[in-house]
Amino acid sequence: MKPNCVRNLASYGIAHSMEIENITKKIIMKSQTKAIIKGGLFGGIVYALGMAGFDFSDGESFNVWKFIFNSSFFGIFMGFMTRYNLKKQAEKEKTE
Repeated sequence: MKPNCVRNLASYGIAHSMEIENITKKIIMKSQTKAIIKGGLFGGIVYALGMAGFDFSDGESFNVWKFIFNSSFFGIFMGFMTRYNLKKQAEKEKTE
């Protein structure tokens, strides 16, 4: 039978490695979430700016609500596309 100190160290090693795995997963999820949010915001704002530019070139005035609508819905769409692409990339890396 192993002494208590050896059993404690062995269980600490297993628990410690599991803790490191959980922390690593949380960090990865945070970076994926950041990428999704950044992709959605950037895509939505660029799209809304482009649409506002076309409206301005047609002689229409700047409409804040239309800008918010365009950036929100296109941003949400781009966020979902970024999420899909990140999941697909992660699955591809697992198989390699």
